[in-house]
Parts: sequence; structure tokens; C-alpha cells
Amino acid sequence: MTSRRSLTAAVVATFMVATAGSVPAQDGRLSLAERVARLEQSQQTQPAPSANGNLEMLNRIQDLQTELQALRNLIEQQRFEIDELKQRQADQYSDLYERIQRRAGNGDDGNGLPEGGAAMPTRIPTMPAAPADPNQLQMESAVPVDPYTGEPLAPSGEPAPIAPIASAPPGVDPQVEYQAAFDALKQGRYDESSRLFGQFLRNHPDHDLADNAQYWLGESYYVTQNYETALQTFRAMTERYPDGDKAADAELKIGYCLYELGQYASAQQALQNVVNRYSGTTVARLAESRLRALALENP
Repeated sequence: MTSRRSLTAAVVATFMVATAGSVPAQDGRLSLAERVARLEQSQQTQPAPSANGNLEMLNRIQDLQTELQALRNLIEQQRFEIDELKQRQADQYSDLYERIQRRAGNGDDGNGLPEGGAAMPTRIPTMPAAPADPNQLQMESAVPVDPYTGEPLAPSGEPAPIAPIASAPPGVDPQVEYQAAFDALKQGRYDESSRLFGQFLRNHPDHDLADNAQYWLGESYYVTQNYETALQTFRAMTERYPDGDKAADAELKIGYCLYELGQYASAQQALQNVVNRYSGTTVARLAESRLRALALENP
């Protein structure tokens, strides 16, 4: 009897020990599972920091690419404008020297332009050196002049006092005076050329070469980009010498001046008048060429 009781007590004790040891282990396993579940839930509900960083970086890269493309477009536009300006300047000098060579080599042919294409100089002359004061050229261009003689005008419209220009010695052939002014133009001494042509017109307003002198006076302004004064001078030439040898050229240059001044509608009308009036001539072909350029630039 005593042995049976001892055996029962031992079994109960063993069961209690086993039960006591299993409870902490089960609690530990539940706690770990709970922590894993909470971690997974946290990752699902909160955005990953690295994703936000990547998105911000991508947006910044796209912004930089947009800015870079804008800068490239600006550079290309500036290059185009510079090339266009260079070409326009070259065209002006080519046009002027074609006329000068035709006049110097073979004399005027009625319209002052080479029909067969005169030999061109091997190098287009450079523009006169820029003045020390950047505003000097603009200030000089703003001084109004008499379109018939190139003489500076006072604000009231009356001739302004100017330094006297040495008159031709008595007996000097007007042709010599004219040639001196023309030589100055050929050599790129445009200021001197304009003064000499103006002097010729004051001394010999009714000479056979007066219409030519009036035209080349306008060219001396045009080639230095003094388009407003050139426009007035060419218009004066067509008014005073409507049947002169240079009338067609002057009408063409009126269209050119209006074009350079940005008065495109007036330029188009003037150039079209040249095409209609002088159809089949060189001046008409030049006017047509400028009209095509005008149509491309102002569709």
C-alpha cells in the first residue's frame, strides 16, 4: 500500500514538472510569431524610404535634362542668327562690289548691274574698325542729313554748320571729282566717300553724273548699315532723277532698306514693284530673291 502511494506521488510530480516547462516555451513561440506578423504589417503599411529617394532623384534628373535641352536650343538659335548676320553682311558687300567693278571696268550699262557676272574680289573687305565708344556709330547714324547732298541737318531741318570741305580748284574736271569720291568708296573709305559725293552734288547738281553720285551716296550709307539715311537718299534719287541710269538700282535698294529696317510689308510692296516694272532684268531677279527670303522669314 505504501509503495503504491509513493508511485502515484512520483508520477504527479513528474507531470507537474513537464507542464511547468512547456508553458514558457509555448509563450515564447507565440511572442516571436506575433513580432514577425507586426513587422510584416509595418512594412506593408509604410512606404520604403529608398523608393521615395529614387523617385526624387529621377525627377531631378528629368529637370536637369529639360534645362540642358533648353540651353542647347538657345545655343543653336544664336548660331543660326550669327550665321544669318554674317551671310547678310557678305551679301551686302558682294552686291556693292559687283556694282563697283562693273562701273570701274566697263562703265554703266543702264541699270548698273552686271548681266554676265563680273569677277568678284577674292576677299570681301572687312567692316571698318569699331569706334572706341560703342555708342559712337549709333550717334553718328542718328544725325539727319540732306538726302540730296549728304549735308548734315540741324534739328529744325535746315543745314547745320559744318566744317568747310575744300572745293575743287578752278578748272578741275567734274569727272575728276566724281572719280575721287568713287575711288574712296572702292577702297572702303565710306565716310570720305559720302562727303566727296555730297560735295560733287553741291558743286554740280545738274551734271550728267549727278544721278550716279546720288546713288553711290546712298550706297555709302547702306554698306555701313545706316539704313534710315540710305533709304532717304535712295528715295531722293528716284524723285530727282526718275529716268537716271541708277533709278532701277535705287528702287531695289529702297526695298532692301525697308527690309533691313524691319518694315516688311513696305519692303514687300517696294520689291514687288521692282519685279513688275523691270521684269527680266537683274534688279528684278534680285528683288525676287529677297522676296523669297522675306516669305521664308515671315510666313
